[in-house]
Amino acid sequence: MSDFGGIRARRRRVHARRRHLSAVVVTAAAVAVLMAVLPIAGAADPATERLVTSTELLQFGHTGQMVSDLQTALLEVGVTPGPVDGIFGEMTSSAVLAFQIEAGIAADGIVGRETRAAINRTVGGSPPGTPQTPLSGGTATLSPGSSGTAVSDLQHELTRTGFYRGPIDGDFGPMTSSAVVAFHKVRGLDRSETWKSSDWGRIEGWYPRSPGYGSADFRVEVDLTRQVLFVIRNGAVAAVMPVSTGNGESYVSLSGQSITARTPRGDYTMFRSVDGWDVSYLGELYEPWYFYGGYAIHGSNFVPPYPASHGCIRVSIADSLWLDARMWPGMPVHVRD
Repeated sequence: MSDFGGIRARRRRVHARRRHLSAVVVTAAAVAVLMAVLPIAGAADPATERLVTSTELLQFGHTGQMVSDLQTALLEVGVTPGPVDGIFGEMTSSAVLAFQIEAGIAADGIVGRETRAAINRTVGGSPPGTPQTPLSGGTATLSPGSSGTAVSDLQHELTRTGFYRGPIDGDFGPMTSSAVVAFHKVRGLDRSETWKSSDWGRIEGWYPRSPGYGSADFRVEVDLTRQVLFVIRNGAVAAVMPVSTGNGESYVSLSGQSITARTPRGDYTMFRSVDGWDVSYLGELYEPWYFYGGYAIHGSNFVPPYPASHGCIRVSIADSLWLDARMWPGMPVHVRD
């Protein structure tokens, strides 16, 4: 299991992030004041210009010159990201969230097209459309195995809308396929891995909305009908991923009882997790987070686009790792049809 080392370190880092989140609201209020009095320069700082004209996606854990440029840009718009050290850490993450909240855009902590455009507007740069290259995918039909600029554009859009959490590498691999399936599920389309030419018009300028099953700022919502899971952070959709839940068939328990494979509906909270694989008589659960009895949200090597589990909520191995670093005991979980 060495490939999945560092999970505990990620958890410690995330717990530290939650301690910082309480400062985000205060920071956002400060941003409002600072932005009101900030003199708008005729031209942005060179670092800010590099940032707003870049197509690189930035998020927590990234390092390098572009992160330094981001930190400089945040200072220019009146937000304090901590030292300009090229490390996208806790303070930079809180600063990005605060800026996004004040700018009225999706507060996901990810610096992509929308956030760069908002920074550009704030410093008095060119119109919002200038710093970002147009989608070159336009009319391209893409499928697993495709590669190139059109795939990178697709990955950008899927990241912006919370469906994709992988690298922007221009390769249509399993994570891109999973994101495409999730998008199609949410939009009520054929649950295909193929990205059709008509899908470009459906995603550009669009953003998914929470099903509204709960009200806590941080929560998980599972839509059993569409077979998708929403992660809500700071009241906004931070991630959407495909799931596979109870298939409604019968199976025999250890005690010999006949049980229907049904995912429990209702309002719950996470109460226990297991690092790595948790083995039960029904199979193996990767990084499970239990929310009701023996039912868990967990990683699996088989997540078809339809209900196929004994009642648990399956996600991909990659998504289970992403979730594991962002969930905690007591986090609300809402499951509905």
